[in-house]
Amino acid sequence: NPLRRKPPAVKPRPQKAKPVITEIGVTVWKLRPPAEGENGYFFSVDDGNDGRVRWLAERVSPDAIFAPRDPLRFAVESSVPGFLYVIGRETYSDGTFGTPYPIFPTEPDDDNSVRPGMLFDFPDQREDVAYLRLNPKKDNYTGEIMTVIIAAKPLTIIKLDKDGNVRD
Repeated sequence: NPLRRKPPAVKPRPQKAKPVITEIGVTVWKLRPPAEGENGYFFSVDDGNDGRVRWLAERVSPDAIFAPRDPLRFAVESSVPGFLYVIGRETYSDGTFGTPYPIFPTEPDDDNSVRPGMLFDFPDQREDVAYLRLNPKKDNYTGEIMTVIIAAKPLTIIKLDKDGNVRD
């Protein structure tokens, strides 16, 4: 039938890629002397006199304030598999930032792979010093920014200088 027209061709709409949502949980543990009879997870801490003492790991809130030299531990959970990178950077009272430095991994052979449902804590509990301490580099130190990255594959773009800081 000549009066019947063909409907116009409909171009298919491109499908929008579904966003991948990665959930990352970070827990900070502060080590402190235990009260008498207190139970929990204990770690060996340098007592400052060439000796060691056992301190308790206490989970702290995200807005906790730490003093320089406080012994800290971290635990990270990810909803996707990948490779964990943690970068630290000091903040100063004049609004400037320190040089970024690796918190984890710090050695090329550190196993930084993560899987869903796996709690990844660092430093490794088997290390002689199984905690980190804030060690400010300047007098006008005000805090620390910690960046947590879960990468799909090992990163090769993070380069370190001779002092172990992240190069620009």
